[in-house]
Amino acid sequence: MSATMLSTPEAAARLGVSPQAVRKRCAAGMMPGARRVDGTWRIPVSADPRLVENPVNETPSDADVDAMKAVNVKKREAALRRVGLITEAEAFCRAAAREGIGRTDVLRHFARAHDLAFRSLQRWIRAYHRDGIAGLIDKRRGTPGHGHPFSPEAQDRLKELYLHGNKPDLAACWRIVALEGKKNGWQIPPYDCVRRWVDKSIPLPTRVLYREGPSAYTAKCEPYILKDFESIPPGSVWVGDHHQLNISVRHRGRWIRPWLTAWIDMRSRKVMGHYLAPSPNQGTILQALRRGVLAHGLPDSVKIDNGRDYDSEMFTGTTKQKRRALKKGYLDEAGISGLFNLLSIDVSFAIPYHAKSKSIERFFDTLDRQLCKFVPTYCGKDASQKPEDLNEYLNSREAVAEAFTLETFAPRLERWIAAYDNTPHKGEGMNGATPNEVFATRTSKRMADKRSLDLLLRVWSRPLKVGKNGVRFRNVYYGQYDTQLMRHQGRTVRVSYDPDDLRRVHVYDAETWELLTVAEQADFVRYGVAVKDEDLREAMRRKARATRTVREAAGPAARRRHARIVDLTIAALADRTRPEPEETSVDVQPVATPIDGQAQAARREERRQVIKRVAQRAAGAEGTDIGGLEVDMEALYAMNHPPELPPLGIVHPFEAEGETTPEQQRQVLKDLARSILEPRAEPREFGPWPDLPEP
Repeated sequence: MSATMLSTPEAAARLGVSPQAVRKRCAAGMMPGARRVDGTWRIPVSADPRLVENPVNETPSDADVDAMKAVNVKKREAALRRVGLITEAEAFCRAAAREGIGRTDVLRHFARAHDLAFRSLQRWIRAYHRDGIAGLIDKRRGTPGHGHPFSPEAQDRLKELYLHGNKPDLAACWRIVALEGKKNGWQIPPYDCVRRWVDKSIPLPTRVLYREGPSAYTAKCEPYILKDFESIPPGSVWVGDHHQLNISVRHRGRWIRPWLTAWIDMRSRKVMGHYLAPSPNQGTILQALRRGVLAHGLPDSVKIDNGRDYDSEMFTGTTKQKRRALKKGYLDEAGISGLFNLLSIDVSFAIPYHAKSKSIERFFDTLDRQLCKFVPTYCGKDASQKPEDLNEYLNSREAVAEAFTLETFAPRLERWIAAYDNTPHKGEGMNGATPNEVFATRTSKRMADKRSLDLLLRVWSRPLKVGKNGVRFRNVYYGQYDTQLMRHQGRTVRVSYDPDDLRRVHVYDAETWELLTVAEQADFVRYGVAVKDEDLREAMRRKARATRTVREAAGPAARRRHARIVDLTIAALADRTRPEPEETSVDVQPVATPIDGQAQAARREERRQVIKRVAQRAAGAEGTDIGGLEVDMEALYAMNHPPELPPLGIVHPFEAEGETTPEQQRQVLKDLARSILEPRAEPREFGPWPDLPEP
């Protein structure tokens, strides 16, 4: 049989009816092209669209495509869903017809199973066989934003009014647009349609950005980078920040809100180091970092805030203006020389006012909820959370007597942090483990020389220029008569200091980080107060010694007069016209820590100055009792005498025999002091400074 002609049973199966119903339709002329052949009906597939093998899978016509383009997405999706239902219903009817079940009963059962109205299903089938997909499209009006015409000019005007930081009311904006539409001939839909149009046509992120601001957009709508915390080795990345606690404590007779400076491990959320202080500064950052490094070693990288203290030149080696000019998240190690880079720690900076870029913000929020809210002087994050009777309570004697001080609250914070590190966490990558359990899985620990850490973890200054009175730091001069600073006058140096002891600072070369000297504070003479003659003479001697050092640095050649200076000047100028020699490449060997080995030199310099002061006092104070002072006489003698002189044991036999008296020691110190203080015609070449016992 031809593929285009069907028998009565085949046509009945495809139509979902009985063979008798097909014969009746053929006899009534309802099946165009059907004819009797040898007593049976042959029905062409063109007699009914349902007779095609897979009628719903045929390629949509151009009319169907145009009809789909003319409607919105919601209506297109509804039409395609109806096509799918019809396809499934037709297949169900054909299968049931083979079992002798009527089409109407099958469609009723199908409609109930799919929660459809039987009449609607019949209407969809008829419309699909008549008009294709176009017959299934809902042509009713009233779709939000599409039921009523809305002029494009009116839409733009409504966006201009509505998307504003003042958050104008939509109804007021619609009334303004309706008023202007009457003058300009715009088509304006009713308010309810406009409200639905705004919800559908203006994305929520757009509304939040323009009406609530960038901060609200960042918090509510902006995508953020998802971190795979399990890929971060424990202890490798630290996050640091300041946080002002939402409580009041007593400090020096007044109420303050203390600041917590903390470093946490990004992977395990363990608190690595913290410090509680009245205000945040470089010193608190240093103390928190020092605690963490000494207890847990060095991290591979740190993520820090863009604040003034964390972003200071002491830590990054560059100013915030210079760093932002890089337009990168990470700093170039070759371009900066801050504290973190001296410790081989990479630095990245969090996005300003972006809580998701700093995981430590979650820790501060937990601290506020679990500890601070139970403190009687809790003040809340803002005025809306502040207890109404707080001010009255703070002014009462009871509050002053019972309140925490900075010193009494610090140990309680310490205990809470210890409990926090042993509390199971449900954050990303934690899987219910505690911070200490996750941190214990680390496989490596970076350590640095402790002596170098003691120096590096001091507070460092920005580059300073050496002047004629030494280095001026924090409005105080250091090293006024220091001979090393006299040689470096006009050059750039850095100083490191202990915040708890500003009597002396360590001065380093700004480029090589080599220790130059340990400089002491310069003495200030009060105006109108008489100066002791002894102090004045000492100051003049130190001044003369500094001048002598400057002259000795030039040597005797600096005092010669050149008779042929004119000829030499002309020859030097002519020599500049010759081609410059080619520069050869230099193999630069990197140094792991530029400051390694400087700790011993710093202690040696301090000891040398102490012994010099002792020798000076012995030279001018006959009645001073120095019997209890332990001095390595051999080392002191060797430092201040040329190697060709005999040893101290030969010059002073009693020193070698060990039978010394305080008077004999005083005499030796006086001799050595004269050799140190008296000027020499020629500069002396000293050997290396030996290790001396602590004075």
